[in-house]
Amino acid sequence: MKQDFLNLVDQINSIESHFHMTPSSHGLLVSSVEEIYDVPEF
Repeated sequence: MKQDFLNLVDQINSIESHFHMTPSSHGLLVSSVEEIYDVPEF
C-alpha cells in the first residue's frame, strides 16, 4: 500500500495535467471548477 501511494505521488504532474477548468456560470452563480471526470483515462 505504501508503494502504491508513492507511485501515485510520482505521477502527480501527469495526473494534474488531465484536469481542466470549467468556466463559471453567471446565471447560476456557480464558480469555476477543476474537472477530470470527462477524461477517459479516469
